[in-house]
Amino acid sequence: MLELKPMIHKFRMKDNYYCLDVNSGIIHVIDELIDKVLDIYDGTNRDAVHAALDSSQDPVELNEIMDELDELIAAEQLFAPMSTEFKLVVGEKPIVKALCLNIAHDCNLACKYCFASQGDYGGVKRELMSFDVAKRAVDFLIQM
Repeated sequence: MLELKPMIHKFRMKDNYYCLDVNSGIIHVIDELIDKVLDIYDGTNRDAVHAALDSSQDPVELNEIMDELDELIAAEQLFAPMSTEFKLVVGEKPIVKALCLNIAHDCNLACKYCFASQGDYGGVKRELMSFDVAKRAVDFLIQM
């Protein structure tokens, strides 16, 4: 039997329930009963689920839920194993997902409580980004 380490994060937004499988990155839309089952079920302990929920839920429905969860587990879409191998492709351009540019290292408010040490960011020279740096940043993005 596979060693299952449930790396999931369940959460609720408004009236919807969700389950994020951390290792696969898949978000499942679930209902309240599946949320309760996932509090207990790890892919191997059906008896524990029945012991905890049979008095308040239909045992047949619980079995159907666990059957569906087992299918997701088998497809590695739930309780997916953590990847220990990472592919490094040499020679390919890196994928730039974001580029954050500090246009200004300055602030004229000079608040005493500010994380930026009253606008000088702890000793950094107060200045605006030069045109040359901005141009090089745009050129870099175009080349990617």
